[in-house]
Amino acid sequence: MLITRRQAAAGTSAAFIGLGRRSWAATPAPRKINENASTFLVGALFPLTGTAAVIGDESFRGLALATDRLNTGGGLLGRTVTLKRMDAPDAGHAADAVKALVGGAKVSAIFGSGVTSIALAASEAAGLAGVPYFELTATGAAVTGRAIPAVYRSCPQADVFGTLSVTGVAEVLAPLWRRSPSSLRLAVVASSDTLGQAVAAAQEAACKRRGLTPAQTLSYTGDTVDFTPLLRPLKAAGIEVLLHTGGADDVVLLYRAMQQAGWRPRMVIGSGPAYSMGDTRQAVGAVMDGTMAADFPPYAVSEKEAPGAVAVAAAYRTQYGADPRSGLSLAAYVGAGFFFAAIARAGGTDGTKLHAAVLASDVPYRTTANGWGASFDASGQNRRASALLMQWQGGHAVTVYPEAAAVARARDALAPLTADDKGP
Repeated sequence: MLITRRQAAAGTSAAFIGLGRRSWAATPAPRKINENASTFLVGALFPLTGTAAVIGDESFRGLALATDRLNTGGGLLGRTVTLKRMDAPDAGHAADAVKALVGGAKVSAIFGSGVTSIALAASEAAGLAGVPYFELTATGAAVTGRAIPAVYRSCPQADVFGTLSVTGVAEVLAPLWRRSPSSLRLAVVASSDTLGQAVAAAQEAACKRRGLTPAQTLSYTGDTVDFTPLLRPLKAAGIEVLLHTGGADDVVLLYRAMQQAGWRPRMVIGSGPAYSMGDTRQAVGAVMDGTMAADFPPYAVSEKEAPGAVAVAAAYRTQYGADPRSGLSLAAYVGAGFFFAAIARAGGTDGTKLHAAVLASDVPYRTTANGWGASFDASGQNRRASALLMQWQGGHAVTVYPEAAAVARARDALAPLTADDKGP
């Protein structure tokens, strides 16, 4: 069953169609930085207002923490790194924000952004201006691999969330419930935006590889405000595991509808930042405890697998006076470190030297604060970035899979907490 949506709500502007076919022969050479300047100025372009403001701000905080640590250690190329923060609430504002950063502030590079549509527009504008663009937290596949020079991404693509969520069904839930994976009744429900459809496609492919057949596959439009119609076929089909991908508002509406219907599946596994964000858990309430999420590694992860996560969390609390909202800031922190190191090796942001330096990155897994390594392919995509499966337990998102990274045992969402499996 498919609930169609209007094309206008697809989440990625039609203006980006065919970007890979654009000729970049006229792209200007990267501008030379002022070696005599006392600061190394870089742009920080994120949605700081609008519907993605929490994602943007949490990502920016990770970049800011990485910059502070770099400056404490002597800066970059002997200069203090200064972030020029710029708001890009949506794709329509991204190009103008890049122009302001390049033409007005005269930054040497741009970091962003958390949202695929914004990343697409911003990286295109940066490429035309001859300024390198570093994506830290947007996961859409199209961000890298286009014929745009100096576009690099440190985080994984969205399909890893979908694959991991199905792995969670087969390797976590099935053993936990003492069932065969094929006996579990699954449903795939996703928003029809870029993230939702990318994750849903990966989930369907992963199910096929494992011999699983979702009993229901549903999609909904971005303007959906009542999830009750979605629940009816799920309840009728006896769905036990719901794989859902959507925005934070979607998660709130979904749980509200389940409470009103007096029904929920035995487990919900969400994908992406909406399900791992503390703001979402606060909005939904304690009923969200037990829910699993496939997303960037959270702060609650084994120190052996992610050495330094505890220290970054402590720095976050000192700087912002609150606990981290999700692993988005940790992902941005780690990714920024990869790119700052590449700039240092290149001696600046010269396109040819920087490209060689980024591609020469060779950071092993399990040596950074979220466990990621760094090895970039020719498209600019980091191939040593991954996702972890976490679960909300006692109000905290804690890693439960894989076992080496886990800090808590997975539990049945509808079972009461015990003294042994409460979160920290």
